[in-house]
Amino acid sequence: MSDSYLDSLIGQMFVVGLQGLAVDAEFRESYLRYPFGGFILFERNVHDSEQLKELIAELSSCASERHRGHGEPLICVDQEGGNLSPLKKIVSSMPGNMGLGAAQDPEFARYAGYATGRELSALGINLNLAPVLDLARDPVNPSVSARAFSDNPNVVAALGEAYATGLQQSGVLFTAKHFPGHGSVTEDSHVTLPVSDATIDELLHADLIPFKEVMKLANCAIMASHVVFSELDPNLPASLSSAHVQRLLRDVLAFDRVVITDCLEMNGIRTIGQVPDVAVLAVEAGCDLLLISHTPQLQVAAFIAVRDAVRTGRIGIDRIRQSVERITRWKNTRLSLTSLNPEFHLPPGSYLTPESIGERVVTFAPGETKWAFGHSPIILVVPEMKPLTPAEDPLDLAVLEDELMRQGLGCIRINCSMDPCHEEINKVIHQIEAMTDNDAGVALVVRNPEGALKGQTALASAIQSIRNLLLICVREPRETRAVQDGLSRKAPTIFTYSTEYIALSSLARILVGNADAKGVLPVKL
Repeated sequence: MSDSYLDSLIGQMFVVGLQGLAVDAEFRESYLRYPFGGFILFERNVHDSEQLKELIAELSSCASERHRGHGEPLICVDQEGGNLSPLKKIVSSMPGNMGLGAAQDPEFARYAGYATGRELSALGINLNLAPVLDLARDPVNPSVSARAFSDNPNVVAALGEAYATGLQQSGVLFTAKHFPGHGSVTEDSHVTLPVSDATIDELLHADLIPFKEVMKLANCAIMASHVVFSELDPNLPASLSSAHVQRLLRDVLAFDRVVITDCLEMNGIRTIGQVPDVAVLAVEAGCDLLLISHTPQLQVAAFIAVRDAVRTGRIGIDRIRQSVERITRWKNTRLSLTSLNPEFHLPPGSYLTPESIGERVVTFAPGETKWAFGHSPIILVVPEMKPLTPAEDPLDLAVLEDELMRQGLGCIRINCSMDPCHEEINKVIHQIEAMTDNDAGVALVVRNPEGALKGQTALASAIQSIRNLLLICVREPRETRAVQDGLSRKAPTIFTYSTEYIALSSLARILVGNADAKGVLPVKL
């Protein structure tokens, strides 16, 4: 077997990220030696749609020259919608999974998948690493959070299947993640290695229900999580464990299609080994695609490690061929996916417009105090909006302010830290009291996972003592619990599940009084 042929086979098993907006000479030179078969795109790779199309065309050209016979390269993205939308500059706003859970209709989920897929396909992207099928369990996992559809496995199954079907109907492949369920732990695998004590029986009757449903779709691929399930394998996470990939997924669940790892650069698996080491373990476990999203040196080192493992006999060449055959077969099935305009069957009064979808997402929960919709001005108190997990885009409320102003409702913004101290709380209260309109309500954006931010709770209580208070939650609804517990009277709350335009523009119409919030809470508070 020639070195070039072996490199081409191994390259098919890698999906890598790149830096910058274009393919440069250094990338081309490296690619001649390390011919990766797939690429993942991030916000760092996007300036505008024309630039991105050119970048994708250049990547496809590099790959097609080296990988004849293996089909088109995989060009993928994590365009989940909601707070994980790296292409939000150029792809239409979608509410994200928990927002679709609030809409409570699989047809909206199918449309979200279809509309997203059509725009991805037009750019040259053929794989979306979505949908997330994790359960929104309690306590909340920071990495999953509003990326989950619901805490109900049957709801997650129905909406996940619908979203994946929509992607397929647009001509785009999908990946269900994070097998066998990241919602069963409270730790974030981007940061540490989570461990679950769930038994196989418990997984089969809860977390695995959505995966079993979506696996029925012919073109399904599965992403394995960096979570240790100690009852199956006490030492290795699902992504690196044959007990998960071979025995549970392939033998018990009879899944013989493509399995991709979560990113091998995540801190969660650094305790197991460095990226080259875990790349070899993932292949040995039975994974077909190795995702390495960020660092070129680590991508090359992992490629060399897998190649050396084949040359020394640690990994058999038939094992490599098996994965490449699965990948090639999967890519070729994309050509048979339906790309026609499907029909959508919506409830009466619902339409496939951003306004209609957004209003079905946004959810209002009354409190023990009143809130006057349409009163101007509204005082908007906003804690620092930095991401709470690497699996989240920076949050931005500028859309809400702009839309309120555009619709004629005055908006006064007061910024504060995520966990304000007593002195800062007093400063915010003095600013509010200085407003001439004593009837002006105060909307506090709540971002308080697991109640850890005591200052945010104290701030809400202080505001409620002087003005009407409305809580706005732009992530997971249960982040409001600690704040509500600290109030003398339960405050009315609006849930948007993300800061996407489709949600915040609808929130603005609702606050102005021009629309009603029609969403239903998809999780138990």
